[in-house]
Amino acid sequence: VAVASGSTIDLRNDNCRISVILPAKPRYSAEVQVQNPSGERLTYDWTLLVTVNGVERTLYGQTGSLESSFDLGRYGNVGPSTNACRVTVRVNAPEASRSKGQTVWSGFCTYNPTQVN
Repeated sequence: VAVASGSTIDLRNDNCRISVILPAKPRYSAEVQVQNPSGERLTYDWTLLVTVNGVERTLYGQTGSLESSFDLGRYGNVGPSTNACRVTVRVNAPEASRSKGQTVWSGFCTYNPTQVN
């Protein structure tokens, strides 16, 4: 289910479990759809950024992923804190000059802040 930009999401929440044996998945994820008619091998650089005291910092990032989706899970172990946040993606084509990036969501995140870099 899409979450509108400007909303607040709680990154501490898990999704429903299919089985008690399987680990719970994060409730929120980001996804991008890319037209790739040539079937080129694309990679994705995902970043979850938070703004703390006017400074934007990376909460979590994943570079070189082969996945067009990105789980937004729990981070840190003390908190919670709520701050402005956004998710960015850079889609990397084999030829670097054709790579493109954009913000795919922005709003507010409640999270446990001890791992903000």
